[in-house]
Amino acid sequence: MRRTITAVCVVALLASSVQGDRLDLLDGRTFEGLVSVDGDTVTVKMTYGTLQFSQREVARIVYMDTPEEVLAKKLAAAAPDSAEDLFAVAKWALDNALDRQGKQLLAKVITVDPDHAEARRRLLHARIDGKWHAFDQSLELARGKLQARRYEDLLGKVIPALKALPLASAQRTAVDDIRARTYLQGGRVDDARGAFSALAEQTGGLAAVRYAAIAAILVEYSDGMYVVNKVYPPQATLVPTKNPSLDVGPASLSRPIVLDAALHDRATRTELEAGKKLLAEARKIEPTDPDAARTKYALATLRFQRADAIVVGTRTPHIARAWHVEIARRRISAMRKLVDADAKKCDEIDASLGRAEMSRKDYRAMLQRMMYHLGSAREGLKGILALAKPYPRALVLEIKWAEVDLKKIEGWRKVLATELDNGK
Repeated sequence: MRRTITAVCVVALLASSVQGDRLDLLDGRTFEGLVSVDGDTVTVKMTYGTLQFSQREVARIVYMDTPEEVLAKKLAAAAPDSAEDLFAVAKWALDNALDRQGKQLLAKVITVDPDHAEARRRLLHARIDGKWHAFDQSLELARGKLQARRYEDLLGKVIPALKALPLASAQRTAVDDIRARTYLQGGRVDDARGAFSALAEQTGGLAAVRYAAIAAILVEYSDGMYVVNKVYPPQATLVPTKNPSLDVGPASLSRPIVLDAALHDRATRTELEAGKKLLAEARKIEPTDPDAARTKYALATLRFQRADAIVVGTRTPHIARAWHVEIARRRISAMRKLVDADAKKCDEIDASLGRAEMSRKDYRAMLQRMMYHLGSAREGLKGILALAKPYPRALVLEIKWAEVDLKKIEGWRKVLATELDNGK
C-alpha cells in the first residue's frame, strides 16, 4: 500500500469517478481531499483549504486510487483492438482532467477505426469533401472555398461541420468570422450584419471594435453598395505590387477590397480624427498642465488603437502608426526631463562629497541618496525603452540614448553598492 496509518482502519477503494481520499471523524464529519499522515497529525488538503486533526479524532481514512491509477486499470481491462473500449477509456480520461492521456487514446481509437465519428469530433476533426481534417486544416480549406466563392458549400456543409465540434472560444470566433464573410460576399447583407454584430458581442476588446465597425457599415449601407470617394489603397502608401486598387465610384461591399476601403474610411473618420484632436489639445496644455496632457495622450492612444483595430488585416493596416510614434516621442521627452533631473541630483551630491569632512554616517546617507536618484533614473530609462522599442526605426536615437545611459547608471550603482557594503 502506498500510504499507511496505524490505529486507523484503512480501506482501499476503486471508483469510476475519483474525487480524492475520504477522512471520516469520530464526531461524524467527513472531508474529501488528499490525506496524509505525519506522526499523530492527519492532514487533508482540499480545493478550498487544508485542515489538520489528531489521529485520536479520526474514525477512518479511505484512500482512493489517483486518476492515473484508475486510468491504468481501465486501460489494462480494455481490448486493444476495440475502438469502443478504447474510446470509453479515453472519454473517462477526458472527463477526469487527464487531457493529455485522453487525446493520446483518441488517436489510438481512430487508428483502430478511422471513421469513429465521436473520437474525431473530440479531436476537433471535421469531415470535408469525404475526408477527415484537423481543425486548422479545416479552417484553411474553408478560407480557400470562400476565396473560390463556393458559398453554398460553405454554408450548407463546411461551416455546420465545424460548428458541430466542441470548439474553444477563439476557434468558434474564427469559424463565425468565415460564416459572416460568406454571407457578405454571397450578397446576404442582412445575415452578414447580424453575424458581424454577434461577433462584436462575443469577442470583446479591440476585436469587437472591428466587428462592430463592419456591422455599422452594413447598417449605413443596407443595400450592400458603398461609394468610394478616394482611390484605395491610397497611392502614397503603395509599394509596387500586383494587388489591385479600387477606383472612385459605387462598389459592392461583397468585394473584400471594397470592405477594406470602407473600414479605412470609417477608422479615419471616427477614430483617427478624434485621436488627432485629443493629441492637439494635449500639445497645447502640456506646458501648463502636464498631468491633464498625459490624460489626453492616453485617450488619444486609445483612439489610435481603435483605428488600427478597425483596419487590421486590410490592405492599409497600422494607419495610426505615425501618431503612436509622436505620442511615444512626447512621453519620452517628458520622461527624459525627469531622468535628467535625477542625474543632476547625483552629480550635485557627487560634487559635494569632497568639499568638506563628514562623518561616516553622513557619508553613507549621501551615498544612499545617490542610489535613490540612480534607481529613479534607471526606472525612467526602462520606461523610455518600453515606449520606444515598438518603433525601433522611428525612435532609434531615443533607444540608443536610453541604452547607453542605462549602462552607465548600472555601472555607477555597482560602485556605490560596493562602497556601501565596505562601510558596514
